[in-house]
Amino acid sequence: MQVDESIRKCVVFLGQPAPHGFVGHGTGFSVVIDDGEHSFFYIISARHVVWPKWVGITNGMPDGPISVRVNRPKGAPRVFTVNRSDWIFHPDRTVDVCALPLNMVDAQGDLVEEETGHPDPVDWAHLHLPSIALTPEKAFHHAISIGEEVFITGAFVNRLGVQKNIPIVRIGNIAALPEEPIEFASPTRPAYLIETRSLGGISGSPVFVNLQPPYPRRREISFGPIAVIPSNDLTKRRETKIYPYRLLGMVIQIFGGRDPFDMVPEPRDELSDEDKRFALSDVEFNTGISVVMDINDILEFMDTEPMKKTREDVIEARRKQMGLRPASAERDPL
Repeated sequence: MQVDESIRKCVVFLGQPAPHGFVGHGTGFSVVIDDGEHSFFYIISARHVVWPKWVGITNGMPDGPISVRVNRPKGAPRVFTVNRSDWIFHPDRTVDVCALPLNMVDAQGDLVEEETGHPDPVDWAHLHLPSIALTPEKAFHHAISIGEEVFITGAFVNRLGVQKNIPIVRIGNIAALPEEPIEFASPTRPAYLIETRSLGGISGSPVFVNLQPPYPRRREISFGPIAVIPSNDLTKRRETKIYPYRLLGMVIQIFGGRDPFDMVPEPRDELSDEDKRFALSDVEFNTGISVVMDINDILEFMDTEPMKKTREDVIEARRKQMGLRPASAERDPL
């Protein structure tokens, strides 16, 4: 499979600044929802990347900063910091997904401007997955089968890049379809299992299905590739670039081998304690299975009341800037 290198531009890195650069904790990817009149930008990621200690907390919101590093058309990558509580989390705490609205509105109902620190996604050297790319046709899931070739693009935390973000691409295949929940990662929702020799830092990464030929069975079912919108070309949507991939979902967990003898040929009684320690590390690195949240669960999240409210707030703030009455005060003509 060949992957267009520019598809990597849909991802951002999450973490924190450090004296030697930037420490990566995970990955996110940028999307834009366009209703024809308004555009709403979000970064999507896994809940546990933004809120690592959320398990067991029954109330309250996470506190403290988390930084996002994005590429710009020129110069060094930009790092902006937001509070973890600025993220919107899925109402179902067992669903490992969250989103950062980039069209921010302050407590007074005003749009947060660029000079106050709001990241302007138009200034990024990024591609934003539009809402149409997030919406799979019904035929899409019926056509997907075990063994499909997939790829992940995200952060390799040991080499994020100095002069710019440099996401990696990992290619694998679907090992299991979302037939049942995965207890340790997706206890209430069925999820995909994919073989990618997973690593830490990949959590929150988008997962794409390869649609490049030859796939003879696809003559019977028609579903198209994804489109992405260059961030510096938002006024020319007809020039959207088409890629031969479809968004399958998002990485939410990795699982490695637990038996130190899985990949070691020597008999057990010949292994020293030191060998066993290195054997376990080798197994963890090479036998990883990724748990992938179904794209439909992300779509459901984007349509929850907290997410819809972020869009309604932006519309009201824009109307306020223009001196218009609130939308709630509008009445249909008799």
